[in-house]
Amino acid sequence: MQAGMTRWQTKDNRKGVFDRYTVMGFKFENPTGEVGWHITSWLSGFDPVHDYWVSSKTFCSVSIHFFYRGAPFKLIEIFEPITTGIEADERKAVLNAIAEWEHSESNTRC
Repeated sequence: MQAGMTRWQTKDNRKGVFDRYTVMGFKFENPTGEVGWHITSWLSGFDPVHDYWVSSKTFCSVSIHFFYRGAPFKLIEIFEPITTGIEADERKAVLNAIAEWEHSESNTRC
């Protein structure tokens, strides 16, 4: 995973409920072909809402910057991996969501 600010292109977005967590994900790809997901998740009916960057099962803090110079684009700043503070059930729900979304995507390709 590349640290710092990198230009990413949105490839897909999904939303669903997994193990009582609502998970919303935006799939991104950078010019080198690296893929990551900007994930927003919350326990259904409860606060707080959490934002993560997830790539290869690694959860990181993330900041997204929107720019408009002729055409809109996003720069995504990915911080160090998060090693504590994520509930095991939430981590499992997010990883299950991503796995399901990537699986369904691969089954729809010709």
